[in-house]
Amino acid sequence: MNPKNEPTNELIVNLIKLFSEGNHSELKKNSQSIIDNFPESGKGYLFHGISYYMENNYLQSEKFLEKATILDANEAIGFNFLGLVKKNLKKNEEAIQNYKKSFDLNPSDGSPLSNLSNLYRELGKFNESLKSANLAVKVSPNNINFKINKISALINLRKIDEAKILTDECLAEDNSNPVILNNAGVINNILNDFITAKEQFQKALQLNPQYTDAYKNYIETLIGLNDFNGALKGYEELIIKYPTDSNLYTLPTSLFIKLKKEKEAINFFDGLIEKIGNMAAIYNQKGILFRLINNNSDAIINFNKAINIEPSNAAFYTNLGATYYEEDDFILAEENYLKALELNPNEHITYHNLGNLKNAQKDFDSANKYYSLCLKKNNSFYDSFHSLIKNNSITKNDERVQFYLDRLENGYLDDQSVSTLGFAFGNFYEQIQNYEESFKYYKIANDAYKKNEIFDYKLTKELFKDFKKLSKRDDQKITTSYKEDISPIFIIGLPRSGSTLVEQIISNHSLVQGLGEIPYFSKRIHQEKIDKNIELSLDISCLSTEEISRIRNDYLNKVHRLTDLDNTFTDKNLSNFMNINNIYTVFPNAKIIHVKRDVLDQCFSMYSVRFTGNHPYTYDLESLGKYYRLYEDLMSHWNKIYPELIYEITYENLVNDIEYETKAMLKYCGLNFEQNCLSFYENKRPVKTASVYQVRQKMYSSSIKRSNNFLKELDPLISALKEYEAKN
Repeated sequence: MNPKNEPTNELIVNLIKLFSEGNHSELKKNSQSIIDNFPESGKGYLFHGISYYMENNYLQSEKFLEKATILDANEAIGFNFLGLVKKNLKKNEEAIQNYKKSFDLNPSDGSPLSNLSNLYRELGKFNESLKSANLAVKVSPNNINFKINKISALINLRKIDEAKILTDECLAEDNSNPVILNNAGVINNILNDFITAKEQFQKALQLNPQYTDAYKNYIETLIGLNDFNGALKGYEELIIKYPTDSNLYTLPTSLFIKLKKEKEAINFFDGLIEKIGNMAAIYNQKGILFRLINNNSDAIINFNKAINIEPSNAAFYTNLGATYYEEDDFILAEENYLKALELNPNEHITYHNLGNLKNAQKDFDSANKYYSLCLKKNNSFYDSFHSLIKNNSITKNDERVQFYLDRLENGYLDDQSVSTLGFAFGNFYEQIQNYEESFKYYKIANDAYKKNEIFDYKLTKELFKDFKKLSKRDDQKITTSYKEDISPIFIIGLPRSGSTLVEQIISNHSLVQGLGEIPYFSKRIHQEKIDKNIELSLDISCLSTEEISRIRNDYLNKVHRLTDLDNTFTDKNLSNFMNINNIYTVFPNAKIIHVKRDVLDQCFSMYSVRFTGNHPYTYDLESLGKYYRLYEDLMSHWNKIYPELIYEITYENLVNDIEYETKAMLKYCGLNFEQNCLSFYENKRPVKTASVYQVRQKMYSSSIKRSNNFLKELDPLISALKEYEAKN
């Protein structure tokens, strides 16, 4: 280009000065003047684009920077800033290409590499992040910011020893840098040196009181020191200081959930309303908490309050949709999910939730489409990958298999992610009959999950012993309490017994409504015992008729929201095997179907699944054997008390002769046989359990003796079953 068509060095130096001073308004004005006077030069467009970037106006910035890189294709700075803009516009692949182009043009500048490292880290590509950070430090070994970036990459990869060495080196250079001190505190938190971490975070905050990340990490340290009150006070101060930062509101919620104090959390947020007013984020958190305590009606009220205050927030619609999904209102669930995507097409969790909804509706093609969309939006949302595998839609040649194997085996994932991918690959390798690899990943999954799930065998044994000792049959109480002819069908047992299949068969009868796993009965009983100060192991026959009637009516009112009660209904909350006495006290005409399965098949099936409920015994083979024998012993006790009332059916018998077993089961329930019951796979009733795919197919026997493929690995389970059979 003719130098006469270029602005003078003096003009360029002035633009650089305005940029370094942060004077974006003057920079914009002066760069516009250069565009007007030198329209063929890229310099004016470059700094004009930078001025818009400084104002967070990324669309305008993108337009001028793209023009600058066209006019001057050798200007490295233009491509670096264009990468920053593309990143903020969520155009991540374009951002990566621009960073790389910038470095290619000027290999002596590590800035685009450092920016590339940050982007890779945000995308969960931690190995790539570290590679870029290493190269940036190699190019500019004295740049402390590049070293700080490398420390973050090392922490993400859990290379803590390397991170600590580099952090100590940086502290020796500059011990008054709050970012370095924050990184040092994070490392000491990981090493459980909470005292040192606390001091480092405090110093970082003294140097920069507005350093929110350091304050959040400081609060995490207080949690590590079991100073929960201090942590909650800290969260409250943060929220009051930055009330518009919606991410802050999730932090106290997580702590309360960890402490199992959801009701106290609701009071905490009510207190915040008094201090900072009606913030949408508060009502959103209250909605989440009400969902956790199975109070979906109040959850819906609070999510709607959040939406009324902030109608453009997609996450609120997603949460409301998830609540309607739990209530089996799939129409309103889908309506809210689609509204969320209309507001934010990048809301990955919404795609996953839509996948679950379509799965429950038996529309597997649509489900798989949504799961894949979720992974495109966020390839670190491993539940969607697991769901695709469970739906048999991932083949050996699918490129995602190697991608997620690399993720799992690189060793930088948290326990939850390791568990999710472990179960996914356990399922995957079992599907292709590579049983050795399959068990390897099932074990990885369970070992990761049980780090945060404690099974107390002694406590459980004492509880079950009290059930046996303190529960007595009282026919007079049962026969005189109620005369209404309501006969709910309770399906009980342990998970993975074939109970979903049994419910599908029964609920295909014209007079039966299948309601799935209803949590109301056991929770209502539990609450009554707490309210009346009754031992949790006692049955409720000690209550008055009026009190029992209230429990009955509360339960039926909840059920009435799901069905009209004109028909018999099923309640497949399997844990009701602990509530047999209570069931017959509240519902003298109840039918109880106990579903059993080959012990090894059932226990291994539980081991191969990650449950959403409270099943800590399933993540360890020895614990599984112990718990199974306790359950078996308790069921033997109930059968002695109610020998004529509990109906037992085995999965294997049902598979081998579905018609005979179905007729016998329906007869017990007081129902005539209907041919339609044998076409259970055509039942349009939503299914949300892990068996959703299986019960949409015709009867098959391939899961019988499934455990034979893993017998060598099941020695701890087999030994525990033998040992604890004798002890119980």
